[in-house]
Amino acid sequence: MQLCDCNDVIFGNVVDNLTSFACSFFLKTANVIIVCSSDLEVPFFWVLVKPHCRVFGANSDDTSSIPTERVQDVDSPFFVDPETGILPPLATSTFTVTFAPAAVNA
Repeated sequence: MQLCDCNDVIFGNVVDNLTSFACSFFLKTANVIIVCSSDLEVPFFWVLVKPHCRVFGANSDDTSSIPTERVQDVDSPFFVDPETGILPPLATSTFTVTFAPAAVNA
């Protein structure tokens, strides 16, 4: 098993909190609040991508191996609701991130 730094996950703490319960829960949710500080409406849609994991240790500051193209993770155990929409101007929006693995390891 390799330790890796999944530093490109937007909701790092949420993901950590959700996956830490993977062995004991079939379903776990967390809310994420996003603030739109613009005077304009901002359309959005979520795309779950496979993380880029970097092995800790030698050359950990080397960024040359970070991929520039992302691969959509169609088998992701994570879901975001709402998936698409419009962020209202000067307002907060709440998103629900759900971790629902297909199988739970004991």
